[in-house]
Amino acid sequence: MEFKRNGAIPSPGDPRDFRVTYGAEDYADLPEEWGPDTNGFEIHYQGAINSCVAHALTGQYEMRGFPHMAYGYIYGDRRYTDHAGEGMITRDALKTLQKDGVPTLAKYPFDAEVQEIIDIFNQHAAAVAEEAAKCKIKNYYRLYSVEECKKAMMDGKAVVYGLYLFEGMIDVGAGT
Repeated sequence: MEFKRNGAIPSPGDPRDFRVTYGAEDYADLPEEWGPDTNGFEIHYQGAINSCVAHALTGQYEMRGFPHMAYGYIYGDRRYTDHAGEGMITRDALKTLQKDGVPTLAKYPFDAEVQEIIDIFNQHAAAVAEEAAKCKIKNYYRLYSVEECKKAMMDGKAVVYGLYLFEGMIDVGAGT
């Protein structure tokens, strides 16, 4: 089975990671099924561009009632990473949201693959920096189990996770 990794790049462990600690009593009342109110949010289609991390993060804003947010801004902002290739390290994208925020898609409508999106960011980001700064996150935390993810979501927190897809798991052309 062929494995290709172009989009989300796992964040390596870091001793500086904040960790949410839940006790056993916090898991006792987790329901078998639950889903957040998504405010009519629709999953983004990123096409052939490896910007899935940025799409997932802007989706979290949109589920909370924000307008469409600029995934190209996140994908192009490489100030907090050494990775300049396709895809993103999730922690680096979160650092972008913490330090710089994100503007709306209406104000920053750019979408392209690396190197082009980095060049676009370097040319246009300053013009929307003030708007982006209004949409920063305060912190982000590393979760280590499905139970921690469930509890965080039930507490109203945004949870972003990666899922490896292998060739043959999905046939996009057939829509299955």
